Amino acid sequence: MLLRPNATFELAEKLQRGSVSFGEIYSFISGLYFRGKVAYAHAFADAPSAVPSALIIVPGLGLVPLDTPVSSDQLTAIGSVSIESDNRAFRTALVRDAQRLDQSAGPTCSFVLLGSMMIVFIGSTHGKTPPQENAQPSSYTQSPDSSPSRAN
Repeated sequence: MLLRPNATFELAEKLQRGSVSFGEIYSFISGLYFRGKVAYAHAFADAPSAVPSALIIVPGLGLVPLDTPVSSDQLTAIGSVSIESDNRAFRTALVRDAQRLDQSAGPTCSFVLLGSMMIVFIGSTHGKTPPQENAQPSSYTQSPDSSPSRAN
């Protein structure tokens, strides 16, 4: 739908013009699930100035800042990369960028992985209290497809 040449909705037109970001694409694809992660990142992330506070895990590209532009050709290529942990094209870029992030962020930073996003925290959170890694509200559980589902 997004990649159709004759698509006329705003995001598709932005993609056709080459003026859309990975954050916008992932928000469109995942809806509220991804937008919630972005809101979480804005509320709790506190990265050093030289380090992006939130990164998206993009198959074949590694960790990419939310505002990084993406083209329709790149989206097509990304769609062909399997996200299996033993797939070299996926794993190599992700491990490379995670190591670079760890080196550039320094020892006072910690990281939280929220499915498709990595969020960077620095030692001081200016009064904010980020949740523990893998912590979830007690009313939610993680379903096998990695999407949150409300516990009954």
